[in-house]
Amino acid sequence: MSQQWQIFFQQLAQPETPLSQALITQYGQAFLAEQLAHYIIKQGGNSGSFYHDICQGQRYQDQETDARFWCALQAFNQAASVPGHAMRFVNIIEQLQQFSGAQLLPERNIKRQRLQRLALAYALTWEHLYYLATGEDESEPSAALFARFGITLDDHDHDHDHDHDHEHEHA
Repeated sequence: MSQQWQIFFQQLAQPETPLSQALITQYGQAFLAEQLAHYIIKQGGNSGSFYHDICQGQRYQDQETDARFWCALQAFNQAASVPGHAMRFVNIIEQLQQFSGAQLLPERNIKRQRLQRLALAYALTWEHLYYLATGEDESEPSAALFARFGITLDDHDHDHDHDHDHEHEHA
């Protein structure tokens, strides 16, 4: 499995890296697609386009994946070309994670805060796909982003303990 995602997340976590919607929705999509393809193959399916894999993943009805997660991925898939879909994606992921980035993030500039929320939602989405694809729950790049944006994990109950809680509404 490619480890380029690690470099991407390291760059996102650096305060000097300028965040942009294009960086996350276009460049980052490849890393979501990679994890989703691994999940599809793990389930015995054939990976295709990102959209194809989203539809196929939704059909598996994984008990640890809320159906809204797949709607969020569809919104993310369209975010690069359809205005407003990036925030639709963010809102769905934040609802699933049970937090409000608008209230949680100390950033008061709306444009920068929306980019931070997008980066966090993206990282949380990637983590869930990584978990579905590998069964491992040790890689949490969102922790570095929470730190970059001035949030300690004590401020946000960030629980990815899949082994002990299979019924929680994890993205």
